[in-house]
Amino acid sequence: MTAASFLAVCTLRKLVAQYRQRVAKENLEEAIPEDLRSESQKRMLAGATRCVIVDPAEDLPEQNSLALLVLPPSLAWDENGGAREAIEEHVKAISTRCGGKDRLYRNTLVFRAGTARGLSKLRQAYRERAALEAVRRDYGEQLDEEQREDLK
Repeated sequence: MTAASFLAVCTLRKLVAQYRQRVAKENLEEAIPEDLRSESQKRMLAGATRCVIVDPAEDLPEQNSLALLVLPPSLAWDENGGAREAIEEHVKAISTRCGGKDRLYRNTLVFRAGTARGLSKLRQAYRERAALEAVRRDYGEQLDEEQREDLK
């Protein structure tokens, strides 16, 4: 490794570190469900047979076939039982009522909540991705080919 390439790598690492600090302040609570919705819609368009609903509302329409309901990050399952009551209330509200009437097909709903530890790792991965994308967006033209590959 030459001195120039070593300096370039150090500069790139410094840039990424600076962008990580900026991104750490961003709220990702909306970005995560949006990405999940987008991915589930892509799969439905590609012919997936199972319905995935991200962050379902309490007035969720009746589901005649099996549906996976992914709860929002705000309802993360804590291994110590911290958010258990809030999750149970939300699940009961959705699974028992369909608008103003009782839900008929309760057994078609499968609920999934992320763990607090898993969501922490996911948020960190989102921040890392956002920092790398910001460096690529702001400095992409100034980077050499090897540095661009490092950012992928």
